[in-house]
Amino acid sequence: MGSTLGTSGSIFQTLGVTVKANTTYTLKVHAGARADYPFTGYNAALLGGNVVLALGNSATPVGGSFVTDTITLRSRTGATRPTSSGLHQE
Repeated sequence: MGSTLGTSGSIFQTLGVTVKANTTYTLKVHAGARADYPFTGYNAALLGGNVVLALGNSATPVGGSFVTDTITLRSRTGATRPTSSGLHQE
């Protein structure tokens, strides 16, 4: 797992798998807000190489708490590349 931290943070993990047809991929993220600092948002994504396949950023935790965001990607028949129209986000 790698991370880059600065004024905003990010964390990532490379799995090294190929997107397969007729498969559902799910990413659950716990987004937290500091009690002493305003929550400024986040982005969580499922990537195929450098292509964003599904994005989540809608959970809004109140100060001092965490909430869960679930990002789901369901590939369709014939979807073999991240840029294929056979992929869609739920």
